[in-house]
Amino acid sequence: KQRYLERVNHFGQQLRLDAQGRVVIPQILREHAEIVGDVVVSGRIDQLEIWNRERFEMKLSAEPMTEEDFQALAEYGI
Repeated sequence: KQRYLERVNHFGQQLRLDAQGRVVIPQILREHAEIVGDVVVSGRIDQLEIWNRERFEMKLSAEPMTEEDFQALAEYGI
């Protein structure tokens, strides 16, 4: 539990939009995620994930959708 809390407290951030409606990602998070250059913003029901584009594309290639994935989605009506 302690290891989990240390990481959440270290990397977990609540951000607010600035006056122009932008989110400024804290430096510690940018460095950890290697966010430089192009990024991908991915929606998660109640949050956003921001990825280094190259790392995100490598993740998609390394974890392709399987037939089992498509069957599970079909069961949920997706």
